[in-house]
Amino acid sequence: MTPDESIARATTVWPVGGVVYSQVRDHPTDGYRQDCSGFVSMCWDLGAPGLTTVTLVTTGTMVEIPWTGLRPGDAIGHCGPHTGGNDGHVTLVAAVMAGSVRVWEQRGGGIPGPTARILTKAQADSLGYKAYRNTRMTIPEDEDMRMIVDPSTSVYLLTGQADPVTGWPVLVPISNVARMNAYRAAGIPLVSQPTNVDWTFYTRGPLPSAAGLPDHTHVPGGVA
Repeated sequence: MTPDESIARATTVWPVGGVVYSQVRDHPTDGYRQDCSGFVSMCWDLGAPGLTTVTLVTTGTMVEIPWTGLRPGDAIGHCGPHTGGNDGHVTLVAAVMAGSVRVWEQRGGGIPGPTARILTKAQADSLGYKAYRNTRMTIPEDEDMRMIVDPSTSVYLLTGQADPVTGWPVLVPISNVARMNAYRAAGIPLVSQPTNVDWTFYTRGPLPSAAGLPDHTHVPGGVA
């Protein structure tokens, strides 16, 4: 199982927004339990009816990792001993952005799932969520570097800075055309917005050095 495969399962195996939440009912086509941990078990292809927020941890299927290490295909939630039933929750991470994550989940609350939402680090902390990795996940070699992008802008400057939450390289969106042209004329690396709907993309090898470039400070939504 790879991160891309798990995310693809999150949006294709069950009809998005078409499965009623239930801690006792199994999905009729694949046998996975129709709650949060059944959904994540399905995404990770763990075998029906799926593990629980307790057993995902106690069996060693997933282990806690630092928030700075989160990547698509990981999980966040309130899991482990004493989180059974309504006391726990787990979600599948689809994308990691500057200070927030986009997750797919079987959330309950009368809303059929699976559904997607964005959680900031502060929101996740307030819910007691921790970051986890599936110990059976296979990480392709070309997924060891990713760039955080803002989907509202189309051109980005490679700053060489690291995002304080993820530790990944930051791209600063460029809105000033004159500055954009000046960067290009000077041979400073710029990249265009990818089409990946999760707002992240991957690159092989190290990013170009930004030594000697103007000092840019990244803030969410900020521009150069």
